[in-house]
Amino acid sequence: MSIYKEYFDEMQSSLNGEEILAAAGTALPQKRINKAVVIPIAIAVVVSVLVVSVGAACSWDFKSLLVSDYSRERREYAKINEDWAGKEYEPFMYEGTVTYPEGVGKYHEMTDRELELLDMITIPVEKTFEAEDYTLIVHGILYDGYNLMIKQTVIDNSGFMDHFNANSHHQFNYFCPDKDGNELFTGWCGGGDWEPDRIHDLISTDLTFPEDMKTATITVGKQYTDSTGFTSYPSIGELTVEIPDVSGLHRTYYLDKTAVLGGYKESDLKNFTISPTGVLIEFDYNLYKDLPDIDKTHLPPPPIFLTMNDGTVIAMTGGHGFYKVNEDGTFYCSWQLKQEFYMIDPFDVESVQIGEYTVELDDSMIIEE
Repeated sequence: MSIYKEYFDEMQSSLNGEEILAAAGTALPQKRINKAVVIPIAIAVVVSVLVVSVGAACSWDFKSLLVSDYSRERREYAKINEDWAGKEYEPFMYEGTVTYPEGVGKYHEMTDRELELLDMITIPVEKTFEAEDYTLIVHGILYDGYNLMIKQTVIDNSGFMDHFNANSHHQFNYFCPDKDGNELFTGWCGGGDWEPDRIHDLISTDLTFPEDMKTATITVGKQYTDSTGFTSYPSIGELTVEIPDVSGLHRTYYLDKTAVLGGYKESDLKNFTISPTGVLIEFDYNLYKDLPDIDKTHLPPPPIFLTMNDGTVIAMTGGHGFYKVNEDGTFYCSWQLKQEFYMIDPFDVESVQIGEYTVELDDSMIIEE
């Protein structure tokens, strides 16, 4: 049994751990305004009272907060997929080569194994950084060797945040050097839930800490724009965390397959790494136009779906990419994609679908590291 389910079951409540997690997943904070799915108000009020009561009883920590987020987001995602079944959007440059697998986005409760993985890669923080106009709360960090995520809340101290002004969401930034002073954090992305005076974010960047780094000191910078319009992020504080040992939490497969992606001709699929929060894929991509100009081409990530051994289908979401032109005119691409609301067991993946091409994974394809 998961340590979280044991913990919840020990509370003085008529509900068991699984029922509490399920209840948490049905509750939407009443002030959230950026989601397309709405549950009836009467139900929302009843369930919200229950969840707040439970939270007060067990003093929700960072990991408990994530469990609640995961359950809620999965239910909303499943509802959206149900409403849009058969009307899925084909990503630009991959038109005609995407088949959405049956069961993608179907609701699944978190498994004990997911909760174990969550425990292995989370670093609780709960530290507040104050500025005159904004407050930042860093709830915690997730790190699996390929993705680093930070759960944060940004509060507008005026009592109202202009959510249509993107600048208000980017008042803080994070910096972390390696032992030689080289900056490690780049390309933050992500999104969150709105309230009138704040945004709750889960932001991410692709990152592998050097093997000799056992701790990371992260500097928090607050946005400052001078009279010339130049924006910087001078430090307002820092936090130091121990880096978890994630060496055994990923698997890399050499696919050595070809697939039609984008309607030009076959692309070569290369290495494919699975970690608890996402996948890293390398491939040579054939564009559907001649003489591609890398400076004018913006290649999105290919649609990728994982099918677990129990039949659960997990769609990868956005991430960070790198590409260059090969001598034969193809693009070399690497994409670090993520899945924010699942914990993926790399040892429990049955197959991967890239576009409409499915590869059954087996141990003979594993690259030893």
